[in-house]
Amino acid sequence: MRGIAIHIVLALIGYSGFAQQILLDSRADYGVAAFSDELLNIHSGQGSMMAQPMSRRTVANLMFNANVSMLNGRQKAELKFYQLAFSKDLEPDQRPELERPFRGLFQGLDRYKQPDLAYYHQGQTTVTINPILGASYWSNQNGVNWQRRVGGDIQAYIGRFGLYGSVRDVYERSPMSQDSLLNPQEGALYKFNNDGSREFSETRGGITYDFDVGYVGLVRDHVRWGYGYYSTNILDINTVPFAQIKLHLNPVDWFQFDYFHGSLQSDVVDSNSIVTVGAVTTFEYHNKFIAANLFSFRPIRSLWLTFGNSIVYSERAPELTYFIPVMFYKSVDHYLNGRNNYAGGNAQMFAAASLRPGKGVHLYSTLFVDELSFRRMFDPTRHTNWYSIKSGLRWSNFLPNATFTIEHYRSNPMVYKHFLGTTNFENAGYTMGHYLRDNAREYILSLRFKPYYWLSIEGRYQYAQKGIDNPDVRGLRDPITGIPLTQGIPFLESTTWLQTTYTLQIVAQPVYRLSVMASLNKIQRPVENERYQVPFLRGSGFTWQFGVQYGL
Repeated sequence: MRGIAIHIVLALIGYSGFAQQILLDSRADYGVAAFSDELLNIHSGQGSMMAQPMSRRTVANLMFNANVSMLNGRQKAELKFYQLAFSKDLEPDQRPELERPFRGLFQGLDRYKQPDLAYYHQGQTTVTINPILGASYWSNQNGVNWQRRVGGDIQAYIGRFGLYGSVRDVYERSPMSQDSLLNPQEGALYKFNNDGSREFSETRGGITYDFDVGYVGLVRDHVRWGYGYYSTNILDINTVPFAQIKLHLNPVDWFQFDYFHGSLQSDVVDSNSIVTVGAVTTFEYHNKFIAANLFSFRPIRSLWLTFGNSIVYSERAPELTYFIPVMFYKSVDHYLNGRNNYAGGNAQMFAAASLRPGKGVHLYSTLFVDELSFRRMFDPTRHTNWYSIKSGLRWSNFLPNATFTIEHYRSNPMVYKHFLGTTNFENAGYTMGHYLRDNAREYILSLRFKPYYWLSIEGRYQYAQKGIDNPDVRGLRDPITGIPLTQGIPFLESTTWLQTTYTLQIVAQPVYRLSVMASLNKIQRPVENERYQVPFLRGSGFTWQFGVQYGL
Protein backbone atom coordinates (compact mmCIF):
# COMPACT_ATOMS: atom_id res chain seq x y z
CA MET A 1 0.00 0.00 0.00
CA ARG A 2 2.84 2.35 0.81
CA GLY A 3 4.38 1.68 -2.62
CA ILE A 4 1.06 2.43 -4.34
CA ALA A 5 0.73 5.69 -2.41
CA ILE A 6 4.26 6.75 -3.42
CA HIS A 7 3.49 6.14 -7.09
CA ILE A 8 0.28 8.16 -6.86
CA VAL A 9 2.08 11.09 -5.26
CA LEU A 10 4.85 10.99 -7.86
CA ALA A 11 2.26 11.02 -10.64
CA LEU A 12 0.53 14.05 -9.16
CA ILE A 13 3.73 16.08 -8.89
CA GLY A 14 4.66 15.32 -12.47
CA TYR A 15 7.11 12.42 -12.16
CA SER A 16 6.18 11.26 -15.65
CA GLY A 17 6.78 14.59 -17.33
CA PHE A 18 6.80 18.37 -17.13
CA ALA A 19 3.40 19.35 -18.55
CA GLN A 20 1.01 21.95 -17.20
CA GLN A 21 -1.36 24.73 -18.19
CA ILE A 22 -1.54 28.43 -17.41
CA LEU A 23 -4.27 30.44 -19.13
CA LEU A 24 -3.58 33.66 -21.02
CA ASP A 25 -5.48 36.81 -20.17
CA SER A 26 -8.07 37.17 -22.96
CA ARG A 27 -8.25 40.96 -22.62
CA ALA A 28 -4.56 41.73 -23.16
CA ASP A 29 -2.57 38.93 -24.77
CA TYR A 30 -0.12 41.36 -26.42
CA GLY A 31 -0.84 40.26 -29.96
CA VAL A 32 -0.54 36.55 -29.21
CA ALA A 33 -4.02 35.64 -30.48
CA ALA A 34 -3.60 37.70 -33.66
CA PHE A 35 -0.24 36.16 -34.53
CA SER A 36 -1.42 32.67 -33.58
CA ASP A 37 -4.34 33.16 -35.96
CA GLU A 38 -1.95 34.35 -38.67
CA LEU A 39 0.12 31.18 -38.26
CA LEU A 40 -3.04 29.07 -38.48
CA ASN A 41 -3.94 30.85 -41.70
CA ILE A 42 -0.53 30.05 -43.13
CA HIS A 43 -0.67 26.41 -42.05
CA SER A 44 -4.33 25.90 -43.12
CA GLY A 45 -5.90 25.77 -39.68
CA GLN A 46 -4.35 22.90 -37.75
CA GLY A 47 -5.80 24.30 -34.52
CA SER A 48 -9.12 25.81 -33.42
CA MET A 49 -9.41 29.18 -31.67
CA MET A 50 -13.12 28.78 -30.95
CA ALA A 51 -12.64 28.57 -27.17
CA GLN A 52 -10.48 31.07 -25.32
CA PRO A 53 -8.53 31.80 -23.20
CA MET A 54 -5.79 29.66 -24.69
CA SER A 55 -3.16 28.12 -22.48
CA ARG A 56 0.44 29.29 -22.62
CA ARG A 57 1.61 25.77 -23.45
CA THR A 58 -0.74 25.66 -26.47
CA VAL A 59 0.74 28.93 -27.72
CA ALA A 60 4.31 27.72 -27.06
CA ASN A 61 3.73 24.54 -29.06
CA LEU A 62 2.24 26.56 -31.92
CA MET A 63 5.17 29.00 -31.97
CA PHE A 64 7.90 26.35 -31.83
CA ASN A 65 6.25 24.03 -34.40
CA ALA A 66 5.70 26.70 -37.04
CA ASN A 67 7.18 26.11 -40.49
CA VAL A 68 9.67 28.97 -40.73
CA SER A 69 10.19 28.45 -44.46
CA MET A 70 6.64 29.69 -45.11
CA LEU A 71 7.12 33.01 -43.26
CA ASN A 72 8.25 36.38 -44.54
CA GLY A 73 10.86 38.56 -42.81
CA ARG A 74 8.47 40.32 -40.45
CA GLN A 75 6.77 37.05 -39.50
CA LYS A 76 10.11 35.38 -38.76
CA ALA A 77 11.07 38.27 -36.48
CA GLU A 78 7.66 38.14 -34.78
CA LEU A 79 7.92 34.38 -34.34
CA LYS A 80 11.28 34.77 -32.60
CA PHE A 81 9.76 37.53 -30.45
CA TYR A 82 7.01 35.23 -29.17
CA GLN A 83 9.31 32.23 -28.87
CA LEU A 84 11.33 34.23 -26.35
CA ALA A 85 8.08 35.09 -24.51
CA PHE A 86 6.83 31.48 -24.33
CA SER A 87 9.98 29.35 -24.26
CA LYS A 88 9.72 28.96 -20.46
CA ASP A 89 6.35 27.23 -21.00
CA LEU A 90 8.02 24.30 -22.74
CA GLU A 91 9.58 21.38 -20.92
CA PRO A 92 13.12 22.30 -19.86
CA ASP A 93 14.78 19.66 -22.04
CA GLN A 94 12.78 20.85 -25.08
CA ARG A 95 13.91 24.47 -25.05
CA PRO A 96 15.88 25.17 -28.23
CA GLU A 97 18.83 27.51 -28.34
CA LEU A 98 17.58 31.04 -28.92
CA GLU A 99 19.73 34.02 -29.77
CA ARG A 100 20.10 36.18 -26.67
CA PRO A 101 18.69 39.62 -27.64
CA PHE A 102 19.52 41.38 -24.36
CA ARG A 103 22.84 42.77 -23.17
CA GLY A 104 24.15 44.62 -20.16
CA LEU A 105 21.57 44.62 -17.37
CA PHE A 106 19.93 41.46 -18.70
CA GLN A 107 23.19 39.55 -19.32
CA GLY A 108 22.67 37.17 -16.40
CA LEU A 109 19.09 36.26 -17.23
CA ASP A 110 17.94 32.98 -18.74
CA ARG A 111 18.99 33.22 -22.39
CA TYR A 112 15.92 31.26 -23.47
CA LYS A 113 13.34 33.88 -22.52
CA GLN A 114 12.40 37.52 -22.19
CA PRO A 115 13.13 39.25 -18.86
CA ASP A 116 10.83 39.07 -15.84
CA LEU A 117 10.84 41.06 -12.61
CA ALA A 118 11.51 37.81 -10.74
CA TYR A 119 12.14 34.36 -12.20
CA TYR A 120 13.04 31.06 -10.54
CA HIS A 121 13.56 27.70 -12.19
CA GLN A 122 14.78 24.41 -10.77
CA GLY A 123 13.89 20.95 -11.97
CA GLN A 124 10.15 20.88 -12.66
CA THR A 125 9.36 24.07 -10.78
CA THR A 126 9.18 27.46 -12.47
CA VAL A 127 7.94 30.68 -10.87
CA THR A 128 7.52 34.06 -12.57
CA ILE A 129 6.47 37.34 -10.95
CA ASN A 130 5.76 40.57 -12.84
CA PRO A 131 4.14 43.92 -12.06
CA ILE A 132 0.99 45.32 -13.65
CA LEU A 133 1.29 49.02 -14.44
CA GLY A 134 -0.67 51.15 -16.85
CA ALA A 135 -2.25 54.48 -17.63
CA SER A 136 -4.67 55.71 -20.29
CA TYR A 137 -5.77 59.22 -21.24
CA TRP A 138 -8.83 60.27 -23.26
CA SER A 139 -9.90 63.63 -24.62
CA ASN A 140 -13.09 64.61 -26.47
CA GLN A 141 -15.80 67.29 -26.57
CA ASN A 142 -16.92 66.26 -23.07
CA GLY A 143 -13.52 67.00 -21.53
CA VAL A 144 -10.68 64.72 -20.45
CA ASN A 145 -10.55 61.43 -18.62
CA TRP A 146 -7.82 59.13 -17.38
CA GLN A 147 -7.33 55.71 -15.92
CA ARG A 148 -4.47 54.16 -13.97
CA ARG A 149 -3.84 50.49 -13.23
CA VAL A 150 -1.49 48.94 -10.70
CA GLY A 151 -1.11 45.35 -9.51
CA GLY A 152 0.88 42.18 -9.88
CA ASP A 153 0.92 38.83 -11.67
CA ILE A 154 2.37 35.45 -10.66
CA GLN A 155 2.67 32.25 -12.67
CA ALA A 156 4.05 28.93 -11.44
CA TYR A 157 4.60 25.46 -12.85
CA ILE A 158 5.02 22.61 -10.35
CA GLY A 159 5.23 19.32 -12.18
CA ARG A 160 1.85 18.76 -13.77
CA PHE A 161 0.23 21.57 -11.81
CA GLY A 162 -0.10 25.09 -13.15
CA LEU A 163 -0.91 28.00 -10.86
CA TYR A 164 -1.52 31.59 -11.88
CA GLY A 165 -2.98 34.69 -10.31
CA SER A 166 -3.17 38.43 -10.83
CA VAL A 167 -4.75 41.38 -9.11
CA ARG A 168 -5.05 44.97 -10.26
CA ASP A 169 -6.56 48.12 -8.84
CA VAL A 170 -8.08 50.52 -11.37
CA TYR A 171 -8.93 54.20 -10.91
CA GLU A 172 -11.03 56.15 -13.45
CA ARG A 173 -11.62 59.88 -13.22
CA SER A 174 -14.97 59.33 -14.94
CA PRO A 175 -16.52 55.86 -15.37
CA MET A 176 -15.91 54.17 -18.71
CA SER A 177 -18.18 51.18 -18.14
CA GLN A 178 -21.69 50.32 -16.99
CA ASP A 179 -24.00 47.35 -17.33
CA SER A 180 -26.11 48.91 -20.10
CA LEU A 181 -23.13 50.18 -22.10
CA LEU A 182 -23.18 49.55 -25.84
CA ASN A 183 -19.42 49.64 -26.16
CA PRO A 184 -17.05 46.68 -25.78
CA GLN A 185 -15.40 47.99 -22.61
CA GLU A 186 -14.53 45.54 -19.86
CA GLY A 187 -17.13 45.15 -17.12
CA ALA A 188 -16.40 46.84 -13.81
CA LEU A 189 -17.92 46.67 -10.34
CA TYR A 190 -17.23 50.22 -9.16
CA LYS A 191 -16.67 51.79 -5.79
CA PHE A 192 -17.96 55.38 -5.81
CA ASN A 193 -15.83 58.29 -4.60
CA ASN A 194 -17.16 61.63 -3.40
CA ASP A 195 -15.46 63.54 -6.25
CA GLY A 196 -17.28 61.51 -8.92
CA SER A 197 -14.34 59.25 -9.74
CA ARG A 198 -14.62 55.48 -9.70
CA GLU A 199 -12.40 52.60 -8.61
CA PHE A 200 -12.59 48.86 -8.98
CA SER A 201 -10.32 45.93 -8.35
CA GLU A 202 -10.19 42.68 -10.25
CA THR A 203 -8.49 39.39 -9.62
CA ARG A 204 -8.15 36.33 -11.83
CA GLY A 205 -6.29 33.11 -11.35
CA GLY A 206 -6.55 29.40 -10.81
CA ILE A 207 -4.96 26.00 -10.48
CA THR A 208 -4.88 23.41 -13.27
CA TYR A 209 -3.74 19.82 -13.58
CA ASP A 210 -2.48 18.46 -16.90
CA PHE A 211 -2.99 14.82 -17.94
CA ASP A 212 -1.35 14.74 -21.39
CA VAL A 213 -4.55 14.82 -23.51
CA GLY A 214 -6.05 17.80 -21.68
CA TYR A 215 -6.36 19.54 -18.38
CA VAL A 216 -8.83 20.20 -15.58
CA GLY A 217 -8.81 23.34 -13.50
CA LEU A 218 -10.50 25.47 -10.89
CA VAL A 219 -10.13 29.07 -12.11
CA ARG A 220 -11.64 32.52 -11.88
CA ASP A 221 -11.31 33.96 -15.34
CA HIS A 222 -13.00 35.31 -18.45
CA VAL A 223 -14.47 33.04 -21.12
CA ARG A 224 -14.53 33.90 -24.82
CA TRP A 225 -16.39 31.43 -27.04
CA GLY A 226 -17.13 32.05 -30.70
CA TYR A 227 -15.34 33.28 -33.79
CA GLY A 228 -14.86 37.00 -34.22
CA TYR A 229 -11.92 39.38 -34.11
CA TYR A 230 -14.10 42.22 -32.79
CA SER A 231 -16.43 40.71 -30.17
CA THR A 232 -18.08 37.30 -30.26
CA ASN A 233 -21.71 36.29 -29.81
CA ILE A 234 -21.66 33.23 -27.54
CA LEU A 235 -19.52 34.29 -24.59
CA ASP A 236 -17.45 37.46 -24.62
CA ILE A 237 -15.16 39.29 -22.22
CA ASN A 238 -17.25 42.42 -21.58
CA THR A 239 -18.52 40.84 -18.35
CA VAL A 240 -16.50 40.41 -15.16
CA PRO A 241 -14.58 37.14 -14.59
CA PHE A 242 -16.25 34.35 -12.62
CA ALA A 243 -15.21 31.15 -10.85
CA GLN A 244 -15.52 27.94 -12.82
CA ILE A 245 -14.46 24.31 -13.05
CA LYS A 246 -12.90 23.82 -16.49
CA LEU A 247 -12.20 20.73 -18.55
CA HIS A 248 -10.29 20.78 -21.83
CA LEU A 249 -9.61 17.67 -23.92
CA ASN A 250 -7.54 17.45 -27.10
CA PRO A 251 -6.85 13.69 -27.46
CA VAL A 252 -6.28 13.83 -31.24
CA ASP A 253 -5.48 16.66 -33.63
CA TRP A 254 -8.96 16.55 -35.18
CA PHE A 255 -11.09 16.78 -32.00
CA GLN A 256 -11.31 19.23 -29.12
CA PHE A 257 -13.73 19.35 -26.19
CA ASP A 258 -14.32 22.22 -23.77
CA TYR A 259 -16.57 22.39 -20.71
CA PHE A 260 -17.03 24.57 -17.68
CA HIS A 261 -19.41 24.92 -14.75
CA GLY A 262 -19.37 28.42 -13.31
CA SER A 263 -20.79 30.45 -10.44
CA LEU A 264 -22.36 33.78 -11.47
CA GLN A 265 -23.56 36.87 -9.60
CA SER A 266 -27.34 37.22 -9.96
CA ASP A 267 -27.84 40.67 -8.33
CA VAL A 268 -31.30 39.39 -7.26
CA VAL A 269 -31.94 39.59 -3.51
CA ASP A 270 -33.14 36.40 -1.84
CA SER A 271 -36.02 37.65 0.32
CA ASN A 272 -35.66 34.64 2.63
CA SER A 273 -32.18 35.82 3.59
CA ILE A 274 -33.19 39.33 4.74
CA VAL A 275 -32.35 39.83 8.40
CA THR A 276 -32.71 43.07 10.38
CA VAL A 277 -30.79 43.52 13.61
CA GLY A 278 -31.28 46.97 15.13
CA ALA A 279 -30.72 49.51 12.37
CA VAL A 280 -28.77 47.10 10.15
CA THR A 281 -30.36 44.93 7.47
CA THR A 282 -28.37 42.19 5.81
CA PHE A 283 -29.27 39.98 2.86
CA GLU A 284 -27.86 37.55 0.31
CA TYR A 285 -28.31 37.24 -3.45
CA HIS A 286 -29.85 34.24 -5.16
CA ASN A 287 -27.31 31.69 -6.33
CA LYS A 288 -26.79 31.57 -10.07
CA PHE A 289 -24.82 29.06 -12.14
CA ILE A 290 -23.89 28.28 -15.73
CA ALA A 291 -22.76 25.05 -17.40
CA ALA A 292 -21.61 24.89 -21.03
CA ASN A 293 -19.82 22.58 -23.44
CA LEU A 294 -18.27 22.66 -26.92
CA PHE A 295 -17.54 19.76 -29.29
CA SER A 296 -15.12 20.76 -32.06
CA PHE A 297 -14.27 18.50 -35.01
CA ARG A 298 -11.93 18.84 -37.99
CA PRO A 299 -13.40 16.62 -40.74
CA ILE A 300 -10.91 17.94 -43.31
CA ARG A 301 -7.58 19.70 -42.93
CA SER A 302 -8.85 23.29 -43.19
CA LEU A 303 -12.34 23.05 -41.64
CA TRP A 304 -13.42 23.10 -37.98
CA LEU A 305 -17.06 22.46 -37.03
CA THR A 306 -18.30 23.13 -33.50
CA PHE A 307 -21.52 22.34 -31.64
CA GLY A 308 -22.43 23.03 -28.04
CA ASN A 309 -25.00 24.16 -25.53
CA SER A 310 -25.31 25.88 -22.16
CA ILE A 311 -27.72 26.33 -19.28
CA VAL A 312 -28.09 29.19 -16.81
CA TYR A 313 -29.90 28.09 -13.66
CA SER A 314 -30.54 29.16 -10.09
CA GLU A 315 -30.68 26.77 -7.16
CA ARG A 316 -29.79 26.68 -3.48
CA ALA A 317 -26.88 24.43 -4.43
CA PRO A 318 -25.26 23.50 -7.76
CA GLU A 319 -27.18 20.80 -9.65
CA LEU A 320 -25.18 17.56 -9.86
CA THR A 321 -26.46 16.69 -13.36
CA TYR A 322 -24.93 19.83 -14.83
CA PHE A 323 -21.48 18.64 -13.74
CA ILE A 324 -21.70 15.92 -16.40
CA PRO A 325 -19.75 17.55 -19.25
CA VAL A 326 -21.41 15.89 -22.24
CA MET A 327 -25.08 16.55 -21.42
CA PHE A 328 -27.69 18.21 -23.64
CA TYR A 329 -28.80 20.62 -20.93
CA LYS A 330 -32.20 21.61 -22.32
CA SER A 331 -33.36 18.01 -22.09
CA VAL A 332 -32.03 17.79 -18.53
CA ASP A 333 -33.87 21.01 -17.69
CA HIS A 334 -37.19 19.49 -18.87
CA TYR A 335 -36.68 16.68 -16.37
CA LEU A 336 -35.64 18.93 -13.48
CA ASN A 337 -38.37 21.55 -13.93
CA GLY A 338 -41.22 19.09 -14.41
CA ARG A 339 -41.81 20.60 -17.91
CA ASN A 340 -42.73 23.96 -16.35
CA ASN A 341 -40.97 27.09 -17.68
CA TYR A 342 -41.41 28.88 -14.36
CA ALA A 343 -39.48 26.23 -12.46
CA GLY A 344 -36.42 25.67 -14.62
CA GLY A 345 -33.35 27.19 -16.18
CA ASN A 346 -32.51 29.11 -19.34
CA ALA A 347 -30.91 26.95 -22.05
CA GLN A 348 -28.99 27.97 -25.16
CA MET A 349 -27.51 26.15 -28.18
CA PHE A 350 -24.76 27.16 -30.56
CA ALA A 351 -22.82 26.06 -33.62
CA ALA A 352 -19.84 27.43 -35.50
CA ALA A 353 -17.68 26.83 -38.56
CA SER A 354 -14.14 27.95 -39.33
CA LEU A 355 -12.67 27.42 -42.80
CA ARG A 356 -9.08 28.29 -43.76
CA PRO A 357 -8.90 27.32 -47.44
CA GLY A 358 -5.38 28.65 -47.91
CA LYS A 359 -3.52 31.78 -49.00
CA GLY A 360 -4.14 33.45 -45.65
CA VAL A 361 -7.96 33.39 -45.86
CA HIS A 362 -10.16 32.64 -42.84
CA LEU A 363 -13.95 32.33 -43.24
CA TYR A 364 -15.96 31.90 -40.04
CA SER A 365 -19.46 32.03 -38.61
CA THR A 366 -20.99 31.48 -35.15
CA LEU A 367 -24.69 30.85 -34.45
CA PHE A 368 -26.23 31.41 -31.00
CA VAL A 369 -29.78 30.08 -30.51
CA ASP A 370 -31.72 31.24 -27.46
CA GLU A 371 -35.10 29.88 -28.53
CA LEU A 372 -36.47 28.50 -31.78
CA SER A 373 -39.78 26.89 -32.76
CA PHE A 374 -39.71 25.01 -36.06
CA ARG A 375 -43.51 24.91 -36.08
CA ARG A 376 -43.79 28.72 -35.96
CA MET A 377 -40.50 29.61 -37.67
CA PHE A 378 -42.07 31.13 -40.81
CA ASP A 379 -45.15 32.65 -39.14
CA PRO A 380 -44.52 36.44 -39.03
CA THR A 381 -46.96 36.91 -36.13
CA ARG A 382 -46.06 33.88 -33.99
CA HIS A 383 -42.37 33.13 -34.56
CA THR A 384 -39.82 32.96 -31.74
CA ASN A 385 -36.67 33.12 -33.86
CA TRP A 386 -34.42 34.23 -31.03
CA TYR A 387 -30.95 33.79 -32.47
CA SER A 388 -27.83 35.79 -33.27
CA ILE A 389 -25.16 35.16 -35.87
CA LYS A 390 -21.63 36.52 -36.23
CA SER A 391 -19.81 35.97 -39.53
CA GLY A 392 -16.71 37.29 -41.15
CA LEU A 393 -13.63 36.98 -43.33
CA ARG A 394 -10.01 37.70 -42.55
CA TRP A 395 -7.38 37.80 -45.32
CA SER A 396 -3.89 37.82 -43.90
CA ASN A 397 -1.06 39.24 -46.03
CA PHE A 398 -3.18 39.91 -49.10
CA LEU A 399 -0.50 42.54 -49.49
CA PRO A 400 2.84 42.12 -47.69
CA ASN A 401 2.19 42.46 -43.91
CA ALA A 402 -1.36 43.76 -44.48
CA THR A 403 -4.51 42.13 -43.09
CA PHE A 404 -8.08 42.80 -44.19
CA THR A 405 -11.10 41.90 -42.02
CA ILE A 406 -14.84 42.21 -42.57
CA GLU A 407 -17.42 41.14 -39.96
CA HIS A 408 -21.19 41.21 -39.62
CA TYR A 409 -23.32 40.67 -36.53
CA ARG A 410 -27.09 40.25 -36.42
CA SER A 411 -29.18 39.58 -33.34
CA ASN A 412 -32.94 39.14 -33.44
CA PRO A 413 -35.13 40.53 -30.64
CA MET A 414 -35.16 38.73 -27.26
CA VAL A 415 -31.74 37.07 -27.59
CA TYR A 416 -29.79 36.82 -24.27
CA LYS A 417 -32.94 37.67 -22.27
CA HIS A 418 -35.07 35.71 -19.84
CA PHE A 419 -38.17 36.57 -17.86
CA LEU A 420 -36.53 35.38 -14.63
CA GLY A 421 -33.84 37.72 -13.33
CA THR A 422 -32.03 34.81 -11.72
CA THR A 423 -31.52 32.99 -15.05
CA ASN A 424 -30.91 35.71 -17.64
CA PHE A 425 -27.73 35.56 -19.73
CA GLU A 426 -25.86 38.02 -17.52
CA ASN A 427 -23.23 38.08 -14.82
CA ALA A 428 -23.29 40.90 -12.25
CA GLY A 429 -25.58 42.88 -14.58
CA TYR A 430 -23.31 42.59 -17.65
CA THR A 431 -24.34 40.55 -20.67
CA MET A 432 -22.21 37.46 -21.28
CA GLY A 433 -22.86 37.59 -25.03
CA HIS A 434 -22.25 40.26 -27.67
CA TYR A 435 -22.08 43.78 -26.28
CA LEU A 436 -24.92 45.01 -28.56
CA ARG A 437 -27.24 42.37 -27.10
CA ASP A 438 -30.53 41.72 -28.93
CA ASN A 439 -32.35 43.46 -31.81
CA ALA A 440 -29.13 44.86 -33.24
CA ARG A 441 -26.69 44.63 -36.10
CA GLU A 442 -23.10 45.63 -36.74
CA TYR A 443 -20.73 45.89 -39.70
CA ILE A 444 -16.96 46.18 -39.30
CA LEU A 445 -14.28 46.77 -41.93
CA SER A 446 -10.65 46.76 -40.85
CA LEU A 447 -7.27 47.16 -42.53
CA ARG A 448 -4.18 46.49 -40.42
CA PHE A 449 -0.57 47.00 -41.50
CA LYS A 450 2.46 45.64 -39.60
CA PRO A 451 5.66 47.01 -41.16
CA TYR A 452 7.65 45.60 -38.24
CA TYR A 453 6.90 42.84 -35.75
CA TRP A 454 6.65 45.42 -32.95
CA LEU A 455 4.45 47.99 -34.75
CA SER A 456 0.80 47.74 -35.81
CA ILE A 457 -1.22 50.40 -37.65
CA GLU A 458 -4.95 49.81 -38.08
CA GLY A 459 -7.79 51.69 -39.72
CA ARG A 460 -11.33 50.54 -38.90
CA TYR A 461 -14.90 51.40 -39.87
CA GLN A 462 -17.76 50.31 -37.61
CA TYR A 463 -21.52 50.68 -38.09
CA ALA A 464 -23.72 49.68 -35.13
CA GLN A 465 -27.51 49.88 -34.92
CA LYS A 466 -29.83 49.06 -32.02
CA GLY A 467 -33.62 48.60 -32.11
CA ILE A 468 -36.31 48.61 -29.44
CA ASP A 469 -35.34 46.94 -26.17
CA ASN A 470 -38.33 44.63 -25.73
CA PRO A 471 -38.83 43.17 -22.24
CA ASP A 472 -39.29 39.43 -21.78
CA VAL A 473 -42.95 39.31 -20.71
CA ARG A 474 -43.84 35.97 -22.25
CA GLY A 475 -46.66 35.50 -19.76
CA LEU A 476 -48.58 38.48 -21.22
CA ARG A 477 -50.76 38.35 -24.35
CA ASP A 478 -52.11 40.87 -26.81
CA PRO A 479 -55.66 41.70 -25.60
CA ILE A 480 -57.03 41.60 -29.17
CA THR A 481 -55.21 38.71 -30.87
CA GLY A 482 -54.38 36.69 -27.77
CA ILE A 483 -50.84 36.15 -29.10
CA PRO A 484 -48.05 36.30 -26.47
CA LEU A 485 -46.28 39.67 -26.62
CA THR A 486 -42.90 38.01 -27.08
CA GLN A 487 -43.92 36.26 -30.31
CA GLY A 488 -43.62 37.71 -33.81
CA ILE A 489 -41.43 40.70 -32.83
CA PRO A 490 -39.93 42.15 -36.04
CA PHE A 491 -36.20 42.73 -36.42
CA LEU A 492 -35.15 46.42 -36.17
CA GLU A 493 -38.66 47.76 -36.77
CA SER A 494 -37.33 51.09 -35.50
CA THR A 495 -33.93 52.44 -34.45
CA THR A 496 -33.27 53.65 -30.92
CA TRP A 497 -29.48 54.03 -31.19
CA LEU A 498 -27.17 54.39 -34.19
CA GLN A 499 -23.42 54.89 -34.23
CA THR A 500 -20.75 55.07 -36.91
CA THR A 501 -17.12 55.01 -35.81
CA TYR A 502 -13.95 55.64 -37.79
CA THR A 503 -10.80 54.54 -35.94
CA LEU A 504 -7.07 54.97 -36.52
CA GLN A 505 -4.98 53.06 -34.00
CA ILE A 506 -1.22 52.63 -33.61
CA VAL A 507 0.27 50.09 -31.20
CA ALA A 508 3.97 49.65 -30.47
CA GLN A 509 5.22 46.66 -28.48
CA PRO A 510 9.01 46.82 -27.98
CA VAL A 511 8.99 43.95 -25.45
CA TYR A 512 6.34 41.33 -24.79
CA ARG A 513 4.58 42.85 -21.77
CA LEU A 514 5.06 46.50 -22.70
CA SER A 515 2.76 48.24 -25.16
CA VAL A 516 2.21 51.86 -26.15
CA MET A 517 -1.06 52.76 -27.89
CA ALA A 518 -2.47 55.89 -29.52
CA SER A 519 -5.84 56.11 -31.29
CA LEU A 520 -8.25 58.59 -32.82
CA ASN A 521 -11.98 57.83 -33.04
CA LYS A 522 -14.42 59.86 -35.12
CA ILE A 523 -17.87 59.06 -33.76
CA GLN A 524 -21.13 59.99 -35.47
CA ARG A 525 -24.40 59.29 -33.64
CA PRO A 526 -27.44 60.28 -35.74
CA VAL A 527 -29.64 58.56 -33.14
CA GLU A 528 -28.47 59.11 -29.55
CA ASN A 529 -29.68 57.19 -26.51
CA GLU A 530 -28.13 58.22 -23.21
CA ARG A 531 -28.89 54.91 -21.49
CA TYR A 532 -26.38 53.21 -23.77
CA GLN A 533 -23.40 55.49 -23.16
CA VAL A 534 -21.55 56.71 -20.09
CA PRO A 535 -21.55 60.53 -19.84
CA PHE A 536 -17.96 60.90 -21.05
CA LEU A 537 -18.70 59.05 -24.31
CA ARG A 538 -21.99 60.74 -25.25
CA GLY A 539 -22.43 62.83 -28.35
CA SER A 540 -20.60 62.91 -31.69
CA GLY A 541 -17.07 64.11 -32.37
CA PHE A 542 -13.45 63.09 -32.02
CA THR A 543 -12.02 61.08 -29.10
CA TRP A 544 -8.26 60.87 -28.63
CA GLN A 545 -6.72 58.10 -26.55
CA PHE A 546 -3.17 57.42 -25.44
CA GLY A 547 -2.10 54.54 -23.22
CA VAL A 548 0.95 52.78 -21.83
CA GLN A 549 0.77 49.46 -20.04
CA TYR A 550 3.05 46.78 -18.68
CA GLY A 551 1.50 43.49 -17.64
CA LEU A 552 -2.08 44.54 -18.43
